[in-house]
Amino acid sequence: MIDGDIVVIEQSRIAENGERVIVRINEKEVTLKTLRLDQGGVKLMLANRAMSPIVLSNANVEVLGIVRGVIRDRI
Repeated sequence: MIDGDIVVIEQSRIAENGERVIVRINEKEVTLKTLRLDQGGVKLMLANRAMSPIVLSNANVEVLGIVRGVIRDRI
């Protein structure tokens, strides 16, 4: 995301592997990440691939919505 982008979100409590989602972590922080489901829990992938994913148990992640589009102010 770039400053000034508008993100279109569909409210949903359910998301599939690989979708970009808005999630609440540990009932506190809200963030936009790519969801990766794993046997051990959830990996939240950052857009910056140089950064390590955030690894959490399923109980610590609440899906709030799915990214359906991004509107950019510039080309």
